[in-house]
Amino acid sequence: MVASEQAETVGLAWGNHREDGSTWLPFLGVKPAYRRRGVGRSLLSRFIEESRRRGSGKVSLDTDPRLVPAVRLYESMGFVVEGTAENPYGLQLVVYHLDIT
Repeated sequence: MVASEQAETVGLAWGNHREDGSTWLPFLGVKPAYRRRGVGRSLLSRFIEESRRRGSGKVSLDTDPRLVPAVRLYESMGFVVEGTAENPYGLQLVVYHLDIT
């Protein structure tokens, strides 16, 4: 999903539907100049709705806990901590999920 303003891409969300019926969101990003304007919230809402439309029962993602604005966004949208994971570079990530059934 792409968010644009005056023909400029300002945000992007992409993910995939998994065999278990859940959806994974590996990327959600907004250009710095467009942050704190609701772009990320809008993209995440659209992603959740599209996941639900495609029959998903859960959306999952992970993030670096130091990305406080991202953590606040996910938690404000109802995502809850599922656990932790380590990426291939050794960075500890927090795994979140949202039940959408």
